[in-house]
Amino acid sequence: MESAKTPISSTTPTKTLEDVEKWSSSDEVRIEAASYIVDSEAEKRLVRRIDIRLVPASMIIYLLCFLDRSNIGNAKLLNSATGDSLVQVTHMSNQQYLVALMIFIVSYTVFETPSNYMLKKFRPSRWLAFLMFGWGTMTMILGAVNNFGGVVAVRFLLGAFEAGLFPGMVYCLTFWYKPEERALRVALILACATLGGAFGGAIAFAVGHMNGAHGLQAWRWLFIIEGAPSCAAAILTYFTFPNFPETETWLSPEERELAIERIKGVASLGHHKIVWKEAKDTLTDWRLYLHYLVTERSALHCTAICHCICGDRDSVLVLRPTRNAFLGDLCLACHCWCQLPGARCTISYVLQGTIRPTLRGCVFLIRKHPATFELAYC
Repeated sequence: MESAKTPISSTTPTKTLEDVEKWSSSDEVRIEAASYIVDSEAEKRLVRRIDIRLVPASMIIYLLCFLDRSNIGNAKLLNSATGDSLVQVTHMSNQQYLVALMIFIVSYTVFETPSNYMLKKFRPSRWLAFLMFGWGTMTMILGAVNNFGGVVAVRFLLGAFEAGLFPGMVYCLTFWYKPEERALRVALILACATLGGAFGGAIAFAVGHMNGAHGLQAWRWLFIIEGAPSCAAAILTYFTFPNFPETETWLSPEERELAIERIKGVASLGHHKIVWKEAKDTLTDWRLYLHYLVTERSALHCTAICHCICGDRDSVLVLRPTRNAFLGDLCLACHCWCQLPGARCTISYVLQGTIRPTLRGCVFLIRKHPATFELAYC
């Protein structure tokens, strides 16, 4: 790999500069850095190596996360005909079940930002492994609860552990990729949520036949079986998940240098400390609040759709299992047919990640607008 550093001009002062985000709203930020001329083929090879190490691992982790997050919807209905479902065994009313769902959102909202700070402080591999082991353990503990209070307490802790995963993964991508390279990777990770719904329904159908095995209801086995892989994967994540380009030994010295220099000035660096000025720039960026308003409005509309279809105001995380039961039998064929909109949504995510940023924003607003039919299924 051929690389060489050349100064911008002979009069450029030599000093150490901290990297800044390209999308900072401050007009006072000026990026002063030496240009880094590299072989484009060498950079492509490096990006491919990073993709192989980072993207598949992130997709699998998010798939496990969504399985553990949404399985309560299947547990609510599993073996309800025999009186062995989650709500029947714990004697929860529809209102109490709704509270158990919403408490997850409360802790998820509270712990998202602090979790990203801890990720930077303790390194991605350590912090993500900790979160995975935490939510996997909480999922298995859900299989031991016997009343409404226990479900609420465990769901609150589950939300706290899962809160930092997706924003943490997006943050990790900024350590390795340029802004224009991230959209497709984020789309691939996000698409695993719909795959999680498909796998979750099939797993629930199979586990339903274990009702009464070793004296446990099927919904207890569901939580145990779906929580255990997260705990096991946490060990692999601790040892294999990439941290920062500056510290990774699977890169050669030349590749490490290239990985650092190619994102300097447009992305975060692992050794860069979080400072208040950058936090202020982010918090005062109008695009942050526009994205928040659009997303929240679509979420409220989706909840209204759940209320109309299911009659018990289920959240979007458990819409599909309840909808399946509303349509008829909780069977494997029903689950498979109801995943077709999810498959279309998965393709949509990936396609959006491949288009230009300007058009991507337009498509996002169109898809997320509450008047669109697509939102009802995504």
